Amino acid sequence: MNFEIDDIIENDELSVKVLTYKDCAIDSIDLTRLSAGERERFKGFGAKKRKLEYYFTRVLWRAFTVHQPIKYTKTGKPCIENGFISISHSSKTVAISYSVLHPIGLDIEHFNPKIWRIQDKFLSLIEKNRFDLNNEQSLTTLWSIKEAVYKLLDIEGLSFKRDIEVLEVGVINRVSVQIGATSKAFTFSRIVFDSFILIYCTNTFWKQ
Repeated sequence: MNFEIDDIIENDELSVKVLTYKDCAIDSIDLTRLSAGERERFKGFGAKKRKLEYYFTRVLWRAFTVHQPIKYTKTGKPCIENGFISISHSSKTVAISYSVLHPIGLDIEHFNPKIWRIQDKFLSLIEKNRFDLNNEQSLTTLWSIKEAVYKLLDIEGLSFKRDIEVLEVGVINRVSVQIGATSKAFTFSRIVFDSFILIYCTNTFWKQ
C-alpha cells in the first residue's frame, strides 16, 4: 500500500499526524487493518473517494496506538471515549489530532485557486479589509481557521461569515467567535507545507 505517515507534533498535550496516500483500487486495500465493525461501515460507502478517506483515516488512527474506536456524535463529530480527536481530509491527505487534555479543532486545506471564488461565502467586510486577499496562502489560511474553529465548537448553525472573525494571523494568531450574546476569542496555530496548510485550534481562551 502506497502511503506515508508523518509525525507533525508530539508532546504531552498534543499529537498531530498526517498521512498521504496514492490513488489505488478498492480491491487492493487490506481490509484486515479494519475491525469487523469498520469493515461493515467501509462497505456501506458508495463513492471510492469516501472509502479511501475512511480507510486511511483508520490506518492513521492506529499509528497513535491509543487503542480506542472512533465514534461519532449526533452532529457527526468524531470522538473517542477517553480524550479528544479531530480529523480532516484534503485531496489524498488525512490529518488527525489527539489530546488527552483539551478539545481541539483541526483542519488541512490544499492550495486551490477556487478559494477566490468562494471567499464571499466565509469572509466579512471587516476581514476583507484586514487581510491580503490577493495571496492564496492568506486566503486559504482564513478558510482553514474557520473550519478548525467550527470543528472545535461543534455548534449547529454557527456562521463562518457572521459568527467567526479572524482577528490576527502571524506571530500571534487569534480568532473571535460570537456564541449567542457572548463573544469569545481563541488562539490557533498554523503550519504551512508546500502544497497545503494545517490549522489547529484549542479551547484555550485568548486573554488581553
